[in-house]
Amino acid sequence: MTDSQVEHFLESSGADLWIESELHMSGRVFARLIFDLTEDTA
Repeated sequence: MTDSQVEHFLESSGADLWIESELHMSGRVFARLIFDLTEDTA
């Protein structure tokens, strides 16, 4: 998944989150962080 695909997904979801400007990370890094944080909960 590319950074632009992740950004499009979040934009489409209504998350109202600007990954690069607010969190200072790329979309792929953010997606990996979410995956890592939720991996053990499945």
